[in-house]
Amino acid sequence: MILCLLHSKYIAYGGPMAQHPIEIYRRARGLSRSDLATALQISHVTVWRWEKQEFKPDRETLKRVARFFGVAPIDLDPSLAELMSTPAEVLP
Repeated sequence: MILCLLHSKYIAYGGPMAQHPIEIYRRARGLSRSDLATALQISHVTVWRWEKQEFKPDRETLKRVARFFGVAPIDLDPSLAELMSTPAEVLP
């Protein structure tokens, strides 16, 4: 239930000023950016850039972050919903 609330908050208030889902999950756990960075063995600046939407984590990193929070990657990157709803190209 909390996942839906967190995810819908991002969708409802999506845009450059909205909190990124990674930030929402991080704060919900009471973690600093440094805490999350240490747990994932990455730079705290990287976490900051994700949260400020300067860039996105690559697929493997996104999977690691999702496992850390116990959520699906789509919960952390709502743009994946568009990719998943687009029919796959049919190859001859």
